[in-house]
Amino acid sequence: ILSFDTFHYEEIPHQVVSVQLSDDREVNVISAHMLPPFGKRLNERAKMHLHTIANYISNNMNPSIVLGDFNLVYWSNEIINFRQSARLENSRRDISQNLLNVPYDHIFFSNQLECTSFGDVLDSVSTHLGIIGTYQIKRGIEIQQASGSSF
Repeated sequence: ILSFDTFHYEEIPHQVVSVQLSDDREVNVISAHMLPPFGKRLNERAKMHLHTIANYISNNMNPSIVLGDFNLVYWSNEIINFRQSARLENSRRDISQNLLNVPYDHIFFSNQLECTSFGDVLDSVSTHLGIIGTYQIKRGIEIQQASGSSF
């Protein structure tokens, strides 16, 4: 771990951890949590919240992994627009056949990275506890590193 910091959207903190890989490249891991967007006003709040996270990613040269409870499905317009503006990929390749377990927790990643595995974390009675993913730098990708960057 090279550094860690926090940025906020209103009163909601987002933890950022900069990790150095074995080849001296850096990746930012950003933990996000959003309030559920009920109603038009809160839907606008969700858009602004995602815009804040996307701006942070766009203003940083390091590839990013963004994970957390977004309280939105990955096919929502807000998430699609967020992913496009931040140039992020979705770790999920499919959706559960059980529509009662719609995913609201996500891991998104920069296009310089690739997801090598992704899955749900379940307890002994199959209760959803979270998600887990494994990521690597894509072969042949050169990543510009930010020098002396600050949060």
